[in-house]
Amino acid sequence: MDEKLSIDHTFFFNQFINHLDEAVFVLEVHDESTFTYVVADTKAHQLAGFTSDVMNKRIEDVLPERESVDMIKKYKTVVLSKQSSRFVYERNGMIAETTLSPIFNEQGEVQYIMAITRDVTERENQFVALKKSEEKYASLFLNNSDAIFSIDNDGKFIEVNPGAQRMLGFSEEELLNKTFHPFIVPEDIEKTESHFSLAKQGSTQMYEIEVINKHGEQMRLSVTNVPIIVDGEFVGVYGMAKDVTKERRLEKQLQKSEQRYRSLYEYNSDAIFAMDLAGNYLGGNESVQKLTGYTDEELKQLSFQSLISVEDLPKSLNHFEEVKKGVPQHYECTLFNKYNQRLTFNMKNVPIYENGEIVGIYGVGKDISENKKYEKRIHEMAYYDQVTDLPNRSLFNDRLSQAMKYTQKEGKSLAVLFKDLDGFKPVNDTMGHDVGDQLLIEAGERFKACLKDDHTIARVGGDEFMVMLPNVTEEEAVSIGESLIAAIKKPFVLEEVTFHLSVSIGVSMYRGGEDETVNTLTKKADTAMYYIKDRGKDNLIVYDHSMEEDTLKRVILDDNIRKALANEEFILQYQPIINVKSGETVGFEALVRWHHEQQGIISPAEFIPLAEETGLIIPLGEWVLKTACLQLKEWHEKEDSRIRMSVNVSVRQLQQRQTFIQTVKDVIEETGIDPQCLDLEVTETVLMESEQDIMDTLQALRELGVSISIDDFGTGYSSMKHLKTCAINTIKIDRSFVSDVTHSNQSRAIVKSLMLLAQQLKINTVSEGVENEEQLNRLLSENCQETQGFYFSPPVSAEEAKRFIK
Repeated sequence: MDEKLSIDHTFFFNQFINHLDEAVFVLEVHDESTFTYVVADTKAHQLAGFTSDVMNKRIEDVLPERESVDMIKKYKTVVLSKQSSRFVYERNGMIAETTLSPIFNEQGEVQYIMAITRDVTERENQFVALKKSEEKYASLFLNNSDAIFSIDNDGKFIEVNPGAQRMLGFSEEELLNKTFHPFIVPEDIEKTESHFSLAKQGSTQMYEIEVINKHGEQMRLSVTNVPIIVDGEFVGVYGMAKDVTKERRLEKQLQKSEQRYRSLYEYNSDAIFAMDLAGNYLGGNESVQKLTGYTDEELKQLSFQSLISVEDLPKSLNHFEEVKKGVPQHYECTLFNKYNQRLTFNMKNVPIYENGEIVGIYGVGKDISENKKYEKRIHEMAYYDQVTDLPNRSLFNDRLSQAMKYTQKEGKSLAVLFKDLDGFKPVNDTMGHDVGDQLLIEAGERFKACLKDDHTIARVGGDEFMVMLPNVTEEEAVSIGESLIAAIKKPFVLEEVTFHLSVSIGVSMYRGGEDETVNTLTKKADTAMYYIKDRGKDNLIVYDHSMEEDTLKRVILDDNIRKALANEEFILQYQPIINVKSGETVGFEALVRWHHEQQGIISPAEFIPLAEETGLIIPLGEWVLKTACLQLKEWHEKEDSRIRMSVNVSVRQLQQRQTFIQTVKDVIEETGIDPQCLDLEVTETVLMESEQDIMDTLQALRELGVSISIDDFGTGYSSMKHLKTCAINTIKIDRSFVSDVTHSNQSRAIVKSLMLLAQQLKINTVSEGVENEEQLNRLLSENCQETQGFYFSPPVSAEEAKRFIK
């Protein structure tokens, strides 16, 4: 019977300890230094990290030597003292707390020791974090030069830092349990009480007051009060006070000085101003406001650093530091006014002294922007072409000479490109020099857009241009030359007439040879240019080398476009089209973007032209059309909307007449959209150059029920005839007219005429590129029906576009 009871007790004991959150060990005491495990629950094995059964094993057989020695000492202490012991130890990143309790036999000797261990890692980590937080706060509190304090509900100081004691001159004992009233000048007590009352209601307060320190000196403090809320109840106020006595005294000094020199100061056309030693504006004459465009109050919120141009900021900071040392400074710097206009100033800075101490800085700034413009113009006349504003031959040769010296020294290479416009002379002869000059200007701009900042392009005479490319390989030079050729292939439209030009380019390479000169290098490029011009024009060749058929850059881009199509790297963004009168969204224009894995978002301008040239625009355009229509279908179903979708179509797609028409049919059937909600956009340039086949394609698309829009309308008048011969639903007025509609009479007249024309022909109008309310109001007054632009939204993702759908 007793044996059964003992077994039951053991069973229930084991069941009990196995359900505890703590780990339980029981060790039998053989002598004061020998202990064996007789009980160890599952958690004990887990917590101790035992990998095998420890029953009847000694401590030194289970634990590592160093740890077992320490543990035996702790058990021995319990045996000798016959009292419980508690200790904390760390093992394998875990912190554990263990309690050792003696179990006595009938003779009163310790026969067993029970060890109860619990995981206290989280508790200890929280304690450490709390301790670090308290140390950080204590450091901020103790080491801050400003006064930091806390006040109880009755307005008594309950905590003050050393900064507060130094500022007021009172000890901690003299401040604690005192209200703030004795330290404040009488006239500011009511204001202080008012702010204290508002802080008690839960709002942060910032204000300035006058106080009296222990020495009887009056000080000006800038005070911030923050309510202390505990369990939803106000218990006091945290406060911080900064001594601004010197700053306010300097302002008063400036006011006194102004009274003496007011006439000279106020009516001076130069900007006269004062700053504190941190560069903060304290005040200035009216010319400061006129020149900067800021009010006096706005300037007081700014540091001078925020006005200085980036390139002049380091220099200006150096001058500022020198004048703080007492050395007057005289220098030139550029800054930007409130309207982002760049101004150049002749600046003088002198220190402001008070009782022999520098307390601020006076500044006098003379606007020399016009003088700089005149100097620049003189320089341009000597070194720049008067028609295109590009460098002339003299400046080009000078830069080339310097680049050749650097190339020879560094062992690098450079390229010279000699370019001649094919077909320019007939245009100049038939249309006159004014049109010819405009064509040269636009050609120069196209060339510049293809080059980097360290490249030089010059017009060297007639229709001839030269380009210098420092630090480039031959392949890189050819690649850039190909891009210049492509830029000129795009049609030129001048005075309602479309011109098509090409360019022939000769390239010469310089690799540091001592016998090469500016003249010989440019002569080689000139020779190569005429070589290719005699063999068909519209091409490029390197001097004494065969022509590269394709450049590395174009090959890589073409390959990347193909990979992007296969890897689904293209995405669509949507720009809302807004009804001008109601403000409601009536549609979206789908715009393709390339999300390159390494380069991020790539602009369509970088890949669409090549896609058109290579024919990749066909699969890309089909993907855009289908994706946009699927999105439109989703919006129609989920948002219960009847908005329409505008999709841009290229001339290459339209030239694939039957294929493209079938593609549109298939997409409409597959997505199930209403074709009346689909709008296909073609550029005005397409209509201007189009053959009858493309006109027939547009008509066939209209018969499917889709709408046709002319994009960039107004840039080419030769397309006017197509408004009556081709079924056009909408004209999209080019953004160049919209951007000028508020300040250009010509643009306003063009927009008005286009609106009237559209009304007469019962054609819808959409104004592109609206950027501000003034433009919108002007378009509304001209009866524009719809509009789009950054004023409403840039192109956004489909998810973001939902907020425009009602």
